[in-house]
Amino acid sequence: MDDTKISIVNINELLDIKLTIPNYQRPYKWTSKNITDLLDDIYTACRKKKKYRLGTIILHNEESIKNIVDGQQRIISLYLIKMYIDKKYKQEFLNKKITNNISIINIYNNYKEIENWFKNKTGNINKTRELFKLAFNDILEVVLIEVEDISLAFQLFDSQNSRGKPLVPQDLLKAYHIKVITDQNKLEEQEYTKRIEEWNKTSDREGQDLFNNYLFPILNWSMGNDNHEFTVKDIDCFKGISKEKYEEYFYTKRITNKNNYQITEPFIEGLDYFNMLEYYKIEKDSIIRLIEKQYSKLNNIINLKRTKGEDYIANLFFATILAIDIKFGKEIPKTIIYKVFIWAYMLRIDLESINKKSINRYALGGEEEINNYTNKIPMFKIIRNAFSIDELYDINIITEPKKGKNISKYQEIYNIIREIDGGHYG
Repeated sequence: MDDTKISIVNINELLDIKLTIPNYQRPYKWTSKNITDLLDDIYTACRKKKKYRLGTIILHNEESIKNIVDGQQRIISLYLIKMYIDKKYKQEFLNKKITNNISIINIYNNYKEIENWFKNKTGNINKTRELFKLAFNDILEVVLIEVEDISLAFQLFDSQNSRGKPLVPQDLLKAYHIKVITDQNKLEEQEYTKRIEEWNKTSDREGQDLFNNYLFPILNWSMGNDNHEFTVKDIDCFKGISKEKYEEYFYTKRITNKNNYQITEPFIEGLDYFNMLEYYKIEKDSIIRLIEKQYSKLNNIINLKRTKGEDYIANLFFATILAIDIKFGKEIPKTIIYKVFIWAYMLRIDLESINKKSINRYALGGEEEINNYTNKIPMFKIIRNAFSIDELYDINIITEPKKGKNISKYQEIYNIIREIDGGHYG
């Protein structure tokens, strides 16, 4: 760590540094609660007149540029507070560096929140302003880590955040692949900037949905592995392979040349990651729209959502259709869609209580549940191993539940299953 500089600086010293927000950073998303919590903490520190540390800031020094690796949300918030308490303070950071609409809206709202806090929290605004000015210069401080090696910066970012509040793993993946891109051909800069901007438009919830309900489950079940919630510990699954190893993988070369991707096959780290995510998201959204527009009976059942169990089954159904779509890359026959629907929703007939564990076992083939499942089919392994979509026609789905099953509670679902089955999926 010879190229690493660690120091303790006050807030004024931090804000005097000419900082840059790199492309891989997500938008400024601090809420009014985050701002009021920070203001309350600072106010308490002011009254106690004791040093108060606002965490760690990690910067990557790239020639004369100091990129913010960790601490963007706090830094922008501190800029806003500084602007309010010191009307003579001139800063260029927020005027020139912020272009994202989400960030701009949150900056505006949070500045208003700061104004309201000072008006309502204390009896003497000017006195409180002076207290904050003193705090920025003396009481408040951060640990500042400046790193020359970008890979080391991300390692520090990983370890720093893993010990604190849980990270969104997609953010670490984004940071990892941006690092790869910066080490590669600079001609890709315009293209990857476009891809990052497109991915940043995806909300955290949408990103988590894509990984938690589609990509990670499909990957695990296709390989015959148990599925669990996608976390920071699992990001290696989506780091891809280096360009140097590219020629060693026939599938990667074949598939990427077609602008198509396979969840169970390697992809090239860097720009290819963002292309892949865009492809998966488009395919997933198109499948949902297809079911909504062309399969009204199925869509009515999917939208019942009377319990969490129905949500899990709906996710299983859509993930299976996405796995087929990605594997074969062409329009899925109506018969196959109906077959998958029956397979997924027979689980609702089989079980009174459905949770993530039962979904996981069912997707893997249900062999451990001898008496619970009518169908014991490792659907995702079958899809992965199939050479042609025609092989899926041969899957035998049983629609007559075992004796003792009480289907009256789910009669509406079962009626649709039997109607489809009796009509030979037509």
